[in-house]
Amino acid sequence: MKELTKEVVVGLWQCLQEEFGSEVKHKDDSAFMERVGGFLDLIGVLDKDAFMDNYATTIFDTIYLPFDIGDFSVVSPLSQVALAVHEHEHVVQYDGDPVEFCFMYMATKSSRAHWEAEAYRTGMELIYKLTGTMPNADYVARKILNYGCGDDEVQYIRQFLLMSQHPMKHGAIISDVTHRALTFLADA
Repeated sequence: MKELTKEVVVGLWQCLQEEFGSEVKHKDDSAFMERVGGFLDLIGVLDKDAFMDNYATTIFDTIYLPFDIGDFSVVSPLSQVALAVHEHEHVVQYDGDPVEFCFMYMATKSSRAHWEAEAYRTGMELIYKLTGTMPNADYVARKILNYGCGDDEVQYIRQFLLMSQHPMKHGAIISDVTHRALTFLADA
């Protein structure tokens, strides 16, 4: 695996921002994210501090991060590049049909699970191509429990990711975001 230096990781995020028209902001600098965290806490979905400190959040084409890109003291380089493709997949999903994505992501657990499954797959594609190691589908799928979903959504994501592994192991890359990231990393 090519060394993921600070310059490479920062460059990848900048490349994806330019390619997919996104903007990155720090969560701590956003009063809007504070209000979202307060709302999620109020309705019992997720503790506000956990939301602010541990979760990247994409709203439309803006990605809010709880860390500084290239600071590996909190989030590893591999996790930062996997997160870059995951969050940019959400930007692509939003761009595909903004009204449906916004409404259905919030309104139905099954839609939320599907869009998260697609975004989790991008991270798996990238990690597998870079390391030759396939992330554990069960572990990844359980992350949806923090998004107001339950066991049905966990099982859907698990199956989605397991079905995606065979093509990945044979060289397939499904996501345009992952393709772009891998091209950048190969040239970096």
